[in-house]
Amino acid sequence: DPRALVVELDVAKLATFDLSVDEIQHALMTSNQVLQAGERIDAQGSRTLTVGQFLMGRNDFENLVIAQRSGKTAYLKDVATVLDRADLPTQYVWPSP
Repeated sequence: DPRALVVELDVAKLATFDLSVDEIQHALMTSNQVLQAGERIDAQGSRTLTVGQFLMGRNDFENLVIAQRSGKTAYLKDVATVLDRADLPTQYVWPSP
């Protein structure tokens, strides 16, 4: 069964860290990507260089650094609950009469 991670934000905890929903969204989007950074050419040939990484599971999401405030690091787990659930179905099958 396909899985989905659901992030449930806690408004009170966001306020404690002076964070907005937009900041959470930005951190999630920029931290969950891999980009081509160029190409390396050497005696063995050419290789594409990549940077970044995909967040692979609940633990990666929970420990994602969202911001630094007054010398304190805010992780996603500090302001949200990350749930591992079954994904929504992409199709339904109805039996024929």
